[in-house]
Amino acid sequence: MIHNEAEYQQAITRIKDERKRLAEHCQSWKDQGFTPKQIINLREPLESFQMQLVEEVQDYERSQGL
Repeated sequence: MIHNEAEYQQAITRIKDERKRLAEHCQSWKDQGFTPKQIINLREPLESFQMQLVEEVQDYERSQGL
């Protein structure tokens, strides 16, 4: 849960970093010859974490009227 502006800004930065990292992982897996289904399976846990962080940011934004 995000409690203040500093945590909010850190979460925003982390989301951007996680999106970039996920794209890099996906490209690496593709380069290694993983099938699209395997890549989807590998992505799911990373996307789940990222979606949770996005939801926390949205909750904070709503609570702050942003």
